Amino acid sequence: MEESRHELFFLSSGDDSRQDKIVGDVRGYVRNLVGKRSSVLEIGPSYMPLFPKRDGFNVSIVDHLDQSGLIEKYQALNVDSSLIEPVDYVWRGGPISALLNERQFDFIYASHVIEHTTDLVRFIADCEKMLTERGRVVLVVPDKRYCFDIFQPATDTAKVLGDYIRGSKSHGFEALYREESQVSVEYDGRNVLAWWQGRVSALHLMRRDPRGRMNSALAGHRSKDYVDAHEYFFTPSVFLLILEELYFHELVNVRVRLLTRSRGCEFLAILDRPTVSERLPTERFCALKRELSLNSIREQVEAWSKLSPLDDPLDVSGLLSD
Repeated sequence: MEESRHELFFLSSGDDSRQDKIVGDVRGYVRNLVGKRSSVLEIGPSYMPLFPKRDGFNVSIVDHLDQSGLIEKYQALNVDSSLIEPVDYVWRGGPISALLNERQFDFIYASHVIEHTTDLVRFIADCEKMLTERGRVVLVVPDKRYCFDIFQPATDTAKVLGDYIRGSKSHGFEALYREESQVSVEYDGRNVLAWWQGRVSALHLMRRDPRGRMNSALAGHRSKDYVDAHEYFFTPSVFLLILEELYFHELVNVRVRLLTRSRGCEFLAILDRPTVSERLPTERFCALKRELSLNSIREQVEAWSKLSPLDDPLDVSGLLSD
């Protein structure tokens, strides 16, 4: 018997053992869920496809470069490019559904993609167009608490709605300048950009040229070419609240079916179309918004409690001196 929707939400530390039992390894869970008979669209796998054609998966790949372009890009970044597979569709902007002539798939998979989108509403709605009747959107999402985005403000629904109303097609100045606040941390004896849920001993700003960042952000904002950035910053509860609010306002017709707590620097969200209309009454939605907003604060406290720098007393007097 399939679990009900609420049984597949893992939102507090008390859910950890249940999550480990039901989901376990996130990518292994997703591969088993999809199988090799289902049709899959993998968006932006770059050099780490989860559903390789060589393993027999019925997959189509869309990416921002073709195979040779991806190989050239990632060889220059000193990562293993041997796993890069032929790209079926090269995305140059616009709706992916139009690029694919509105083909439909049983599963659409995107790992570390949605934080780069410039209009989250239209991206989710576009994915919905490409789903079969009982299809699912599977997202692996970076958790801002456990990666170089830790100092970034969590995205709220107002930001997402604003991008939708403006029809945003490029990253704004704010997103480009926020890279000035990206950090690395000392974790488990190493300096890293992403980490597990353990104790962090130190944080270091990655950028050392604020004036240069100002100039590059202005240039990127004025450029006619696409300049990449992280536009959205999520924790699990923040993500769930945004999706529920978009569904409440009838801007998307999918809901979150499964949502995990973070493992490493990321969490898993699976979206699908409800089998029956499940629009919440206003009173219940407001109660849900209150609870998820509170839980997003709990999530921040949980992560910040493991930052050793918080144990040090605040001392900026010397830094503020002329």
